[in-house]
Amino acid sequence: MRINIKILLVLLVGVIFQSCNTASPRKYIEVAVLNTNRITRMYQPDFFSEMRELKNQNRLTVFENGKPKNGTAVEYVRQTAITPVEEYIAKVRALKETDDTRDLLTASLDVLQYGKGIFESDYISIAKMLDEDKPQAEVDAAIQKLFETRDPEMEEKFKRLDGLAIPYAEKHDVPLEYM
Repeated sequence: MRINIKILLVLLVGVIFQSCNTASPRKYIEVAVLNTNRITRMYQPDFFSEMRELKNQNRLTVFENGKPKNGTAVEYVRQTAITPVEEYIAKVRALKETDDTRDLLTASLDVLQYGKGIFESDYISIAKMLDEDKPQAEVDAAIQKLFETRDPEMEEKFKRLDGLAIPYAEKHDVPLEYM
């Protein structure tokens, strides 16, 4: 039996490319775990206090065609919360899934997608209230309801992610420090 040398070379290059396509454990931690910090930074009542203050000072800066402009609360939520999370979701999805990373990636996507859902629904709803200058008590009640309703599930999703990330990081000797 004679093997065609070209076919053998193509297969060899394919195997080498495929083996190089797997990210390092550090990269998995950075992308799948540390990027969820965006959720924790945005998922807090202070986000609305800061946004309200910026709106009151006419300093709700958003970017249009790369140029800053004074925007609405809805535009602000889209640019500061939703768009970055969409980018993080894409980065997690771009990582190659292995037996060692499957659950970690699933848990990361679960946190990111749940946060994105909150930002797209609850945050946008509250931002509309701010844009419509609804009474502060009404806005505060909506914020309180949001966190009372969503906190238990958000905490569970983060616990699951931590429960997978910590052993993965230890197994691969990757320091895991949350900001």
